[in-house]
Amino acid sequence: MKLDYMGMEFLKIAAFLFAARYVAAALFMGPGLKNWDSSLFEASYRYVGNELTVLAGVCAVLGVAFLIRASGKSAS
Repeated sequence: MKLDYMGMEFLKIAAFLFAARYVAAALFMGPGLKNWDSSLFEASYRYVGNELTVLAGVCAVLGVAFLIRASGKSAS
């Protein structure tokens, strides 16, 4: 039963980290900009880096692994 909750928590963390990269990119652009375009957002998105995406992927894999393990234990 605890594995279910751990899996769900890891998936929640993964979703939060994935969204945090977009929020951080928007914050780097700043509210004082007159023109917001996609190329400027892409530049700030690259500036944030890949760390949040990698951590989100790791958390997602862990979450799915815990859920699979929990379903295997409940079936037997």
